[in-house]
Amino acid sequence: MRTAVRTHSAPALAAFAVCGALLISFALFAPLSFSLNTAVATTPQLHVWWPTDGARVEGTQPLKAVVDGHAIEEYRMYWQVGDGRRTEMWNSYDEAPHKAAVIDFSSWTWLGDGPYPITLTAVEQRSRREIARTTVHVHVGNAMQSTDSIDVWWPTAGATLAGEQPFKARLASRGLEEYAMYVQVPGGAIIRMDDSYEDAPHKRALIDVSAWGPGAHDVVFVANDERGHELARHRLLITADGGAGAASPEDGTDAPDATLASASGESDAPLPPVQVSSRYYVDPNSPAARQAAKWRQSKPYEASLMDILAAQPVAQWLGGWNADVRADVSRTVDAASAAGSVPIFIAYNIPNRDCSGGHSAGGVASANAYRAWISAIADGIGGAEAIVVLEPDALAGMECLSSGAQQERFELLNSAVETLGTSGKVAVYIDAGHSSWVPADKMAGLLVKAGVSKASGFALNVSNFQTTADSVAYGERVASAARAHTGRAEHFVIDTSRNGRGPSGDEWCNPSGRGLGRVPQPGNNHALVDAYLWLKTPGESDGPCNGGPNAGVWWPEYAVGLVERRAF
Repeated sequence: MRTAVRTHSAPALAAFAVCGALLISFALFAPLSFSLNTAVATTPQLHVWWPTDGARVEGTQPLKAVVDGHAIEEYRMYWQVGDGRRTEMWNSYDEAPHKAAVIDFSSWTWLGDGPYPITLTAVEQRSRREIARTTVHVHVGNAMQSTDSIDVWWPTAGATLAGEQPFKARLASRGLEEYAMYVQVPGGAIIRMDDSYEDAPHKRALIDVSAWGPGAHDVVFVANDERGHELARHRLLITADGGAGAASPEDGTDAPDATLASASGESDAPLPPVQVSSRYYVDPNSPAARQAAKWRQSKPYEASLMDILAAQPVAQWLGGWNADVRADVSRTVDAASAAGSVPIFIAYNIPNRDCSGGHSAGGVASANAYRAWISAIADGIGGAEAIVVLEPDALAGMECLSSGAQQERFELLNSAVETLGTSGKVAVYIDAGHSSWVPADKMAGLLVKAGVSKASGFALNVSNFQTTADSVAYGERVASAARAHTGRAEHFVIDTSRNGRGPSGDEWCNPSGRGLGRVPQPGNNHALVDAYLWLKTPGESDGPCNGGPNAGVWWPEYAVGLVERRAF
């Protein structure tokens, strides 16, 4: 298993040095005094220390709040922007006890500079009864100020279309290399447009509208800069018509480009992904949560770090250690449903797992046993929504298998995708290694053989440390290469659990000096990234190397170091 973690915990002073700017920011907005002896009001008041109502913010900022008359251990607090996903805040004892979170406002552009409503809700720990709620409105200083606008050449508003059509648009104020452009078509599919220099520089995608059905349809063009920030958006209404009276652009249409064409009849439709606004399940009994409770009195600083870790949703790994995998999955699904959230699972039990002799060798004994095991997972999920990542390293590390065993692996992954996707509510992603392992074109071929056209996409960087930027770039190359075979743009998810400091050379087993990466969130700023997730459990060892215990064993000292060097 190609994974990694760190080997020693830095002292508190070193952590403050690494995260100095953020900690100073926290301190600036803490109150000068605070008393736990405040009388309990009839209606508890939720006070937001920062940002205050009407504040202008930019970049990464702390969110700090407290409920009068209640110890912070007595309640949970959540924040959400608008009607978006609720995110739990953690306990902080910096200056005075309060609830805290960190928000990156740099991607908040959908309302211009605002105001953006941030609602904070406090819920009693035992009864789960809401005890206080308030909303503050903020303006984002770095929200999109661009005067860019999208000039759509074809189709024009109100046009009636049939068959394959060349969609053409551009940003007149920028060169083609300065931005990416996407078309969102009926059904939610997002298609990346390619550069074209025919007649004049523009973006172009060949799209088959014949499957849309007759009638009026909304089409949205979106332009993003190289960092994924939205520059401009243009919506138009067009009509799909299967008859001969449909219009076409004056210059006609070129032969279909395999890298641009929409899904063909040879490729099954993708499984519907879990809505990006869904809240991912946070296990209240995670190793980090238990560690925080254990250290609360004896090591309060380390306990506060574990609180940060425990506040984030992390995937549940499934394997031979689950005596009754159906029951275990069902319990997690029930808990997630009760919390109004979506569970994330890693299926890790394929025959000849980690066959190169790594620290995670194992898997079930036969192909039939694996099919039965996958069916048990599907039964445990039932009709609920869930995310499942299939078999880390199964494709990237399969060269140690015979040709017959490789063919069997492709067949098993295909079967697993179909079985898990039966309900239509499970987003299935096939693992595709990481950006420094298998060349993109080769990985695309492996994914196609494994059935990615029937899945929601593929997963990258599971248990590894490659940067998010490198993972996105690699994912784009894999998706582009796969599109020539599947006829559609494959989406992907990225494990950011431990990539906050990037990799340590080629070291994958408990490397030192690593840190937590971007917190789990939907990938709203990139057309192909469905989500950034924590798929590896931060703090679990990669194997008996660099001072760590066996693979999968909780290692609290390593977890402390990861949080101290976090990227948020």
